[in-house]
Amino acid sequence: MHTGDRIFLRAIPLAITLYEVLFGFYTILHYPSDCVPGRFLVSLGSITFAIYSAVAVALRQGERHITSWPLCIWPICAFIGSLAAILWGIILLLHPSSINIVSGHMVFGAGLIAICVSTVSLISLHLTDISWNEIHLPIGQCNCHSWNRNVVYILSSIPILATISGVIYSLISLVSSSEAEQIGGHALSAQTLVCLSFVLIVWVLGHQMNNTFTGKYKWRYGIYITVNGLINIIWGLFTALTFPSAFRTCGWGMVALGLVCISVSGKMHRINGYWHDKSELAIAAHYFPLVAAFTGFLLSDILFSCGLHDISYVWAAYAVGGLSAVCACAFALVAVPSPLAE
Repeated sequence: MHTGDRIFLRAIPLAITLYEVLFGFYTILHYPSDCVPGRFLVSLGSITFAIYSAVAVALRQGERHITSWPLCIWPICAFIGSLAAILWGIILLLHPSSINIVSGHMVFGAGLIAICVSTVSLISLHLTDISWNEIHLPIGQCNCHSWNRNVVYILSSIPILATISGVIYSLISLVSSSEAEQIGGHALSAQTLVCLSFVLIVWVLGHQMNNTFTGKYKWRYGIYITVNGLINIIWGLFTALTFPSAFRTCGWGMVALGLVCISVSGKMHRINGYWHDKSELAIAAHYFPLVAAFTGFLLSDILFSCGLHDISYVWAAYAVGGLSAVCACAFALVAVPSPLAE
């Protein structure tokens, strides 16, 4: 890759992180009576910064600057930001009010997604082993210098635990008699499907790095992630169009989370498409986040126009706009050459 391309890929997640945080705080300060979208936007900054961490780790290995700067600093910073978002969500949930309960679920879910993306950043410390395996080892012969099987299982357990935590708490909220809890439960359940998508990415990356990933059925993982996105979109549309207006922001946000899953599926198609082969789908996969982002921004614009008559559409537009920015940010993650050898 050219130097300008590397700078551009790093700049995208940093600029979007700045947008999420600053616009989120602006919304919180100017609309204190309904600060749910603002808090959610700020928490999305933990996800976009984790994406920056994963991009930085991958690109610095491609630049062969492994010893000039400790690569582990980026995953550490990403995990700190993720844990901060999770802690913030828990603190909000401990102060029972409708606004705190809804925003607490959403912030907590964003922190769980950020934890999963941070794990992608951590496991990418051995990303260049993928290309080395293809050249020197037959499929199935373990690369002892990369992550071993036990470490891959341990790292994969991080997003698995995040997903399980989100599923359990969202189910508890969905069966609650409180409307605020139900709204938060819908949002958190959609966020756990995004976490589940990153479970598959961490699993596949780890096994490609230690050369134990089989090419058989390799395309099914991308299909699984796409199905996660379709579930979110269908469930979100049903929620936004059939539930009371209080569920409107949550429903359209679930649709946008489905677009995030579709963006993430591009990463899966990319890493699988370059595994001992180079498919047309792998080449086109970096357009997935762009299509999802443009779709989300268009939806956000439509919702904002509807907000001229109903303010709840404005809050939905803010949430969809923030998640669409995450889709655009995912372009940098997907566009990183896999496995850094084209």
